[in-house]
Amino acid sequence: MGSSVKPLAVGLIQHRAHAPELLRSRSRIALAAYAHRAGFCLLRTFELDGNAVRDDLEFRALIAMAGDSGARVVIIFGDPGPARVAVMSRRAGLRLLAVPVDGPVRRAC
Repeated sequence: MGSSVKPLAVGLIQHRAHAPELLRSRSRIALAAYAHRAGFCLLRTFELDGNAVRDDLEFRALIAMAGDSGARVVIIFGDPGPARVAVMSRRAGLRLLAVPVDGPVRRAC
């Protein structure tokens, strides 16, 4: 039996400010399920919530982890904002992949 190595990915979720934990949890589950279905090994999911200081720290940690691990894909749930997307797309080799979301999770987040 042969084994295949899944490509590495990191996740990025944009929550609305003060989103309840249940919706945050559903977002994490949706992102992880999508990564699995798409054939990626999800290393970690980073979460933004509109707080400038926390968001900046999370975003910097995401970039560092992607670079250190060799991950080339960032799976995005929600809209992280055009400036952040522009920074990521300038990073050599990083590909952005948006989770196609419908239903109550998308409406709530």
